Amino acid sequence: LGISATNEYNKGLEIVDVAGERHGAFTAALIDVLATEAKDLPAGLLMDKLRSRMSQQQYWQDPTYRFEG
Repeated sequence: LGISATNEYNKGLEIVDVAGERHGAFTAALIDVLATEAKDLPAGLLMDKLRSRMSQQQYWQDPTYRFEG
């Protein structure tokens, strides 16, 4: 499984989180989702939650993932 912060048409956003740490917006959302959700979350649901979290925070980029079945 490969996860990317954006698709090929977006630029990744850099933010400062509530603790004053610099992160990419995707990284901050990923940390937040992994801290609050089950660790065995299916990849599709993980991505849905990441996109939702980023949208709620008004970070407009489109995370994506790929896997080989």
